[in-house]
Amino acid sequence: MFRPIPMARIGVIVRDDQSTQLTRLLAAEGVLQIESPSAQLGLDTATARSSISRWEALERQVTELAQNLEIPLSSARSPFEVGVDPKDDLEPCEKRVAEILSQAEQIRGDLATIAMKRRRTLGQIEELLLLSPVNWTLEELRSTQQLAVHIGVLSEVNVRRVEAILGALPHTTVRLPGPATGWDVVIVFSQKTTAEQVERALSSANFKPLEIPADLTGKPGEAEEKLWKLLDELEEQRKRLTQQLRETTTAEMGELCEIWEKARAARTLLAAQQPFGKTRSLSYVTGWVPKESSQALTQRIRDTIGAAAYVEVRDPEPHDPAVPVRLKNPSVFRPFEEVVTTYSLPSSKEIDPTVVVAITYLIMFGMMFGDVGQGLVLAAAGFWAAKKVPSVRNLGLILGMCGISSVIFGFVYGSVFGVEMQLNPWINLPLVEHHTSVMASNLAVLGGISIGFGIIMLSLGIIFNIVNAVREKEWGVAVFDQYGLTGLAFYWCALIWAVLTAMGFVGVGITALAAGALVALAVLFVREPIIRATERKEHLVEGGVGFFVVQALIDTMDMVIRFLSNTVSFIRVAAFGLTHAALFMAIHTIGYMISGSTHGAGYIVTFIVGNIFVVVMEGLIVSIQCLRLQYYEVFGKFYRGGGLPFAPLRAS
Repeated sequence: MFRPIPMARIGVIVRDDQSTQLTRLLAAEGVLQIESPSAQLGLDTATARSSISRWEALERQVTELAQNLEIPLSSARSPFEVGVDPKDDLEPCEKRVAEILSQAEQIRGDLATIAMKRRRTLGQIEELLLLSPVNWTLEELRSTQQLAVHIGVLSEVNVRRVEAILGALPHTTVRLPGPATGWDVVIVFSQKTTAEQVERALSSANFKPLEIPADLTGKPGEAEEKLWKLLDELEEQRKRLTQQLRETTTAEMGELCEIWEKARAARTLLAAQQPFGKTRSLSYVTGWVPKESSQALTQRIRDTIGAAAYVEVRDPEPHDPAVPVRLKNPSVFRPFEEVVTTYSLPSSKEIDPTVVVAITYLIMFGMMFGDVGQGLVLAAAGFWAAKKVPSVRNLGLILGMCGISSVIFGFVYGSVFGVEMQLNPWINLPLVEHHTSVMASNLAVLGGISIGFGIIMLSLGIIFNIVNAVREKEWGVAVFDQYGLTGLAFYWCALIWAVLTAMGFVGVGITALAAGALVALAVLFVREPIIRATERKEHLVEGGVGFFVVQALIDTMDMVIRFLSNTVSFIRVAAFGLTHAALFMAIHTIGYMISGSTHGAGYIVTFIVGNIFVVVMEGLIVSIQCLRLQYYEVFGKFYRGGGLPFAPLRAS
């Protein structure tokens, strides 16, 4: 919690004939992300691609044969659990499949011919459907003594273009409804002496000709009926040949399924071994493993492979950008990892803010959407979706927890489906009264709480940035940056001074706070050369003193304004809380105008529709606002991101 799982780099050396056994073990353990070894080691890092291609071809051949036989291929075992030697089993499997295929080669050829005829026949039927409005026979369309006939599909725009190009050439155009809006089936009759000119004009307009086979006769509808009969005959032939093929290969089907499973397994094993380093007789595997799992994995390798295995585990180098990231949070907060990683995955040395994001997100959602009844609806919908729809499980759990937060704050506001009630004898903070007036005093309290909550969140963002800088040993940033100790000191001194001054306090303490804020501001003004000095850079100021002063002045003013705007931005939490209550003032008013009372059918319908609208639309808007406050007001203070996801080899 609060930081990704520490990783360790592991290296394993085994004999080449043990590499498959090692791959199976690593996949079963599921804790090692394999990487290619450093080029400095001088190792060949590629498993022979030709072997993978041959296994893929073998798998494809068996799959095609099974499809012809209408027999499904599946395996209940993981590819890593299948007993296959990718090197020694390849040639025997290829030879056996070739023998089985040769027995059925003639039948497979006939089936391929039938499939081709079926495709061609379906294409002809499609073309005849386009010509169905025509009352001429196909013979008449094909053979005219004096005329050339051009039949095809043309866009509506290009029909006019063709007419303009043909101009005075003798021709007649017949347009029929086309296959899609904006397209027509066009039949152009022209003299045979000008047929080439017409063809060129049509070709320039993206004309798609329809071919009428010479063996089709009669009207389009009659020819279409014959083609459907031909399709039925081809289907009968296909079934007969499939049965014959099945009878020919029945004895070998069990063996073919076994070969298919081996091919699939060998392809998967070889693909997993591609990052392995290779010498003449050894295989070298390197990668990342969670530090807490490294000892157990090392022992497992030694127990399985034996004394021939060499295993080395070491900590990553400082600032190594290749260290992958795996988050570790309590299960109740784990769905909110999706909120964090949508922004970016934290780097390996960075604070993981998931727990803080989860707690603050739920608090803000409840404050902006506090209602017992609507919260229960959201909770029920979210937990139902999490249980029934695995693809949105995390989103459903987040929605369910947001619903619970809404219920809690609904008791504070005294709101049930927008109806004001006295629900809590200890804390009662209604924002509207009798659906008619805003409770200004309570709104002021909620506004103050929202600003205070924002101050805490911004301070946490700065503290997180300080912690991140310390972890990276960036001492100058940790102390002197605007989001370092100096920035935090300025923020709190200025904040406390402003609050106490507004309350009328005077004295030495107030003066000390003002002086502290000014001193911190002065340090922030010259923070760049101070930080560069701590980093031992050659030039403390870039671009000259004058340029530095102007830039520092602008940056300092921007920083002060940003602190102020970020803090005030959290007033929207109270504003959305009021908006939620005010919407029901409007719903109540509309319903009362329709029915004249709170008991009429019009009021009830308006009340139900209004609640549905608020749950869906305002729930979505509030969710987005919670994200916005997290991402733009807080994450910008400390979050760097750019982490690489941990993707271990797994037997799945």
